[in-house]
Order: sequence, then structure tokens, then C-alpha cells
Amino acid sequence: MYFYNEMIHVMDQLALLPHQCGVYRFLNREGKVIYVGKAKDLKKRVSQYFARGKNLSAKTKRMVSQIQSLEYTVVETESDALLLENNLIKTIQPRYNILLKDDKTFPWICVKNEPFPRVFQTRRIVRDGSHYFGPYTSGYYCKQLLQLLHNLYPLRTCTLLLTPHAVAAGRYRKCLQAHIGRCKAPCTGDETIEQYQGYIGGVFSILKGDVKSVRKILENQMKTAAGTLNFEQAQKLKEQWEILTRYQSKSVIVNPRISNLDVFSITIDAESSMAFGNFLRVADGAVVQSLNVKYKLHIEEEPAAVLSLFMAEMREKLTKISPEVVVPFLPEAVPGDSLVHVPVKGDKLALVALSMRNATNYRIEQLRMMEMRDKGTRQ
Repeated sequence: MYFYNEMIHVMDQLALLPHQCGVYRFLNREGKVIYVGKAKDLKKRVSQYFARGKNLSAKTKRMVSQIQSLEYTVVETESDALLLENNLIKTIQPRYNILLKDDKTFPWICVKNEPFPRVFQTRRIVRDGSHYFGPYTSGYYCKQLLQLLHNLYPLRTCTLLLTPHAVAAGRYRKCLQAHIGRCKAPCTGDETIEQYQGYIGGVFSILKGDVKSVRKILENQMKTAAGTLNFEQAQKLKEQWEILTRYQSKSVIVNPRISNLDVFSITIDAESSMAFGNFLRVADGAVVQSLNVKYKLHIEEEPAAVLSLFMAEMREKLTKISPEVVVPFLPEAVPGDSLVHVPVKGDKLALVALSMRNATNYRIEQLRMMEMRDKGTRQ
């Protein structure tokens, strides 16, 4: 990776740009970055902004008129360029770039990094080794999913610092949750870390969309309990199995043969300079996650470029995207090494259509809300 950032006039820099893949930054007279972009060929892409007779939109012309100089970074692949562009946009937040709106409002489910992990909803990500699942568009859905997990497993809800030393020293007493059977009192040593981690393993599987394997484990445990005439335990396991079955039945079933698949779609409203996207994640033939996002476009962007940024954004949030991704049209660049394609028939095409419907409905909803706010402001 190479960096070039000497402050000279942009017109003098054009001739020096390499025919290589990279990321460029436009700076104004104050030396402030006003736009970040990526390019398969830096020289060709950047030169297009300054070519005579080029039919640029009014917003792009306004941006170009403010450019004093540029910086660029050469990278090895288009994927590297996309990820670097996304990171720079999030860090610098240039005036003319696509900006994700309301990014901090989405709820997540956190599995805390501690000896007896708590599982709770949060809107704030702390980089302390904890695991985060989401983001979820609906706070209600997030709460329902948490309720399911607490109905399945006796997870603690207290905020006590349960270090091995504190537990061994007898520092804590059983709370009401333990007395009514909602918690197994790890705070008093009644439950070991190994036993509690067994619950957390099930929590991870469910939050990752692997409901089928958890149901199978419960079925085997239920048969074992019944075989040893432990009917009370068998009944508890049956109730957990039924809770999980009801949860799975509420998922959108696509095809049991489809697994580890992500769906991305984007729709753009030119009048408001907004883009609206939908993301779906499919596991074991069911849609296990859905998220709507909106972007502000400060200059005209091709749909393929917006789709690329959306994919990079989700890759950062989710650590990775699935090995297979289906889309309504090909993105400008692909973050990572996923197989991205446009389906032409079957269930995968139906998934793309479902995602596009969600993105379109979200666009209609958001534009109506913007219109209502504008009317309220004028009144």
C-alpha cells in the first residue's frame, strides 16, 4: 500500500496519477477532505471529474469547483479499495460522500465477555471482547428474541461481577430470580462455569440462525430423560423444544436446502438524494435477519457504487458476510471473497424480490415521514 499526499494543485497532480487501483481524497482550500472515492484506475477515474465537455450534475460541479488538491492511496485489489474507502468515509465523514443515516439507533444483542456472560439488548458497541449479534431493525423483535433466550435458558440478569474469587469467597446471596427458578445462582457457586457455558453455546447457535441443531440437542436430551424415567426433566425439555419450534415457525421459510446466504438490495430516490437498502440473512432455509438502512447522497452516485458501500458496511458490522450473496444487480466492487451473483430463477430470485420489496416499502415510509416533518415545520 502506498500513500501520496503532497499539497499541490489538483490540475498539476492529474498527470502524475498512476494507472493503478486505489482510493482518492479531494481536499478544499482549507486542506479539508470533502470527498473520498475508489477507482480501478486512479488516473482515468479522477481525470473524468475535470475532463472538458463532461456532463456532470449540478451537485458534482459544485464539489469539483471546491477541489484544491488531492491525496491518494494505491492498494492491491478492488476489494481492498472498497474497504479502505468505507473506513475513510466513516472516519472523516466528508461533506459530499454517501453517509449512513441513523447508524447508532439500531439495537444489538450482546453476549458479554465475562465468566458467566449476561445476554442483553444494547445500542452501544464496546470493543471489550464481547460478542454482538444484529443489528436489528425492530427493537420489538430484538426484545422478543431475548425473551425466547431467557425462556429457554436460566441466564442471569444481574450485573454482579462474578469472578471465581468473588464466588468462592461467598460474597453474594441468591436473589429472587434464583428462588423462582429463573436463574441457577452461579453467584453462590450452585452452578459451574462449564454448566453455564452450555447455555451460552445454545444462545450463540440460535443468534447465528442455527435453530435446527439446538432443537436436535433438546430432542436427544428429552429422550434420554424419558429413558431414565426423569419425567419432570423431560417435560421441561419438551417445553423448551416447543418454544424453539414456535420461534422457527415465525421465520420466513424459503427452502431448507438454502443456507449461509445473504441478500442485498438498494433503491435510490433521486429527488431527495437518498438511497434505501435492505439486507436479509438466510440460515437453514429461513430468513433469520432483516435490516433496513438509508443513505444520504451528496452527489449523484451509481447504484452499483452505493450497493458496494452497503455491502462493505454490513461486512464491518457482522465481521463477515456469507460465502454466497445474491443481488438485483452487480456491485461496483465486492468486499472479501464472497460469490456475488444475480439469480435468474427459483427461490434465490424470490429472495431478491423480497428484499427489493422491503427496500421499496422502507423508501415509501421514510419519504412520507420526511414529507410530514416538512409540513409540520412550515406550519
